[in-house]
Amino acid sequence: MEDDAPRTIYITTLGQWRQRALLRAAGYEPRFGWPKSGSLIAAWGQGRYAKRAQRLAKLCGGQVVVFEDAPLRGLFPKDAFAVGVIADDLGVHFDASRPSRVERILTSDAIEQPELRTRAAAALQSVMDQQITKYAAFDPAQPAPDAGYVLVVDQVRGDASAPDPTRFEAMLCAARAWYPDHRVMIKSHPETKNGQRRGHFSAQDGELLGDDLSPWSLLKRARAVFTVSSQLGLEAIFAGHKPHVFGTPIYAGWGLTSDHGPPLPHRTTKLTPLDLFTGLYIIAPSWIDPATGGRATLEDTIALLVALRRGWLEDRNGWVILGASRWKRGWMRRHFGQFAPVHFSADVSSKTPRMAWGERAKAPVTVEDGFIRSRGLGAKLIPPQSLCLDDLGIHYNADSPSRLEQLIAASPTLPQDALDRASCLRQRLVTQRHNKYGLGGSRPVLPEGQTILVLGQVADDASVRCGAPGLSDYHTLKAARMAHPQAALLYKPHPDVSAGLRPGCPEALPLADQVLKTAESNWLLKQVDEVWTLTSLGGFEALVHGTPVTCLGRPFYAGWGLTRDLGPSCPRRRSGITLDGLIHAALIDYPRYWDPVTGTSCPVEVLLSRLENDQIPTSKFVWLGTTCQTIWKKVKNFGTS
Repeated sequence: MEDDAPRTIYITTLGQWRQRALLRAAGYEPRFGWPKSGSLIAAWGQGRYAKRAQRLAKLCGGQVVVFEDAPLRGLFPKDAFAVGVIADDLGVHFDASRPSRVERILTSDAIEQPELRTRAAAALQSVMDQQITKYAAFDPAQPAPDAGYVLVVDQVRGDASAPDPTRFEAMLCAARAWYPDHRVMIKSHPETKNGQRRGHFSAQDGELLGDDLSPWSLLKRARAVFTVSSQLGLEAIFAGHKPHVFGTPIYAGWGLTSDHGPPLPHRTTKLTPLDLFTGLYIIAPSWIDPATGGRATLEDTIALLVALRRGWLEDRNGWVILGASRWKRGWMRRHFGQFAPVHFSADVSSKTPRMAWGERAKAPVTVEDGFIRSRGLGAKLIPPQSLCLDDLGIHYNADSPSRLEQLIAASPTLPQDALDRASCLRQRLVTQRHNKYGLGGSRPVLPEGQTILVLGQVADDASVRCGAPGLSDYHTLKAARMAHPQAALLYKPHPDVSAGLRPGCPEALPLADQVLKTAESNWLLKQVDEVWTLTSLGGFEALVHGTPVTCLGRPFYAGWGLTRDLGPSCPRRRSGITLDGLIHAALIDYPRYWDPVTGTSCPVEVLLSRLENDQIPTSKFVWLGTTCQTIWKKVKNFGTS
């Protein structure tokens, strides 16, 4: 249905214009105006505005294309931005009284393509593992009721897919009659929360379940599922049920449901759950990439929803942030204050969750810069676009466990699609030359023969104090010289040290054969034979580039069999971790990423797109940081002149 070039489609409402990114992702270019004969006209669903589009099409001889939400939408029903759309030029998938493009997809040979089915199987498993559904704002850890109940699914009144309210009454009566010895639990629709819209059932009809419970947990414990046309019925099929269906949704009539609604004689094909998923989640929808506005894959969309839900789960109750310097407070309020207020005083109610920056204060959760941070130095007051929250410890202190350490240890159990994602990320980091600060640099002439790169660090950095106490760059250079007396030692001081913003280790300089203050890190990692470091993140970046690494300290990436470790051992860590498993833990699972354009949480791939397309807005603090740096250098020079 989608051509190489977008097709012009006429829109009739401002709401459709606000959703123009979705229309473009589906292959259409929206415009206002009076359509000509044969023109395409957009309609959303079957509401009153859709009827306006149908009248206009009849008047001018145009063709209506109906747009509807994809099976995955976003966090909340009323979110202005949806992650996907289904375009149908024949009908609409929830109206079984006439043909639809989606119905034709389900009966076509397209769903039999081996590559699509392989993708679909992995994506379906990911959807169930991550507990992703149409609206993602629920807590997967919230316990469901004890198993054995009958689940009756409510919908909002006036839903176009279930216009007859008597079917809901018949459904509830049937559930009670057919399962007289079971509890009947009624799952409310998310839009009925706080009285936004009305459902068909109330507390007088049975035990109501709120929208804070995972639909997948409810389905797993249910004895049977009853629905009229809710998407939860489709997910019940994926969860192994044969739901009782009292309407005519797109998933009914294919042999996967017990149908009690109007007959569907034209649906004679027998489908499998994987057929349904392939057609409804991969072929029919157009998913949108928030970073580019173009089309995304289903896998991209799942990653986006996981990131959005994580941000909502962690921030929904607000935060008290301790130990944050004043320049950090503005962007920390933006990062963590989307759903509830952020405070920087300990006087706030003790019920509000607390986090602390690094080790500056004590709190149940610590926060630190992520490993793909920004384009520029934090010492220049450039805000980070990724942060690491840890409720167990802090990743650079191996004396105690951390959440990152647990994620790395569990990485051998990751499914293959997760490891494939990490592998793609690794290749992208290398080819696009990403690193923590996004800095470029020079490419100097290097010595011939064996070269050892020693990565310098800030002398008083917490990762050095915790991970390599009593050691400095001097000790790293000395150890590297003893191990490789004939090699050329290249010393790259930390960027903050080279910029004169943080203390370094001047006594280390005479031990190096060449000091590379401004060399491009990613280029350099590919030129040398080995990398030596205390605890620098550059050691992790070297592993990403395939360069051997020797550690004198205990950074998060040491002790797993991927590095040569000369420092103290960490008994909790075991060898056998793969590089892609380490990357998945450190760059996908552990950090939270922030999309500075949409102002929401995002997966790592979206942030990389922003960095690659130079879409990171400049903070006012960048000017302040540069000014302070200039003044500090002048003060130092004045004192030595």
